[in-house]
Amino acid sequence: MWEKNILNNSSNYADKIVTPNYVPVLDDGSINKEIFERVLSKKEINRTYELLKRGQVAISEYLDFKSYKNEFSVCNGIELLRALGHPKNLEGIDFLFDCLCDVDEAFFLMAVDLLKTYPRADREEKIEENAKLAFETGDVLKLAGVLYLSKQLDYDCKYIKQIREEQAENASVEEATKKADDAVKKFELDEQALFGSGEVQEFNPTGVAYQEQE
Repeated sequence: MWEKNILNNSSNYADKIVTPNYVPVLDDGSINKEIFERVLSKKEINRTYELLKRGQVAISEYLDFKSYKNEFSVCNGIELLRALGHPKNLEGIDFLFDCLCDVDEAFFLMAVDLLKTYPRADREEKIEENAKLAFETGDVLKLAGVLYLSKQLDYDCKYIKQIREEQAENASVEEATKKADDAVKKFELDEQALFGSGEVQEFNPTGVAYQEQE
């Protein structure tokens, strides 16, 4: 994360874009919306984390993926979940799966890395749930992100495995049907050639054609 690295390592740059007196919660009790608009420095993340730890603000306030205005600010939410640790950050698992919506976004790999630390059962349940939803809604980018995570965890998604097996079975049925159709067409052509030739003399009562004997 180049932008986050600059914030953390360059005091000059940070002074220009980081609010000197940044406070996570405003006087009216609402959270500071800056967290949704720009990348917070480590110090600012820590200030927010301290309030979370003391119960002065709920982590749910930061878990609406759509509230974040750009791909870089989403990283703030991921960093807060990382700071919280288990089991408190379990509430954020859906938020992290929302972050799998596009493999090219800055927050994608951060979300994958954090999800690797979550309990196996929770991860696998969400992989199945999100893979099914992405497939059924045609969300190709989200499905790619979920399958990438699945591969990183060396987990074979059961839903996708079932879909692939069904597709393979359908392909086999289609192939068998095509062969049957081809056989029928070939028979019809052979029959037409036979009945149209001068070699056929007549039909017997059973409808079977016989050739004129030499």
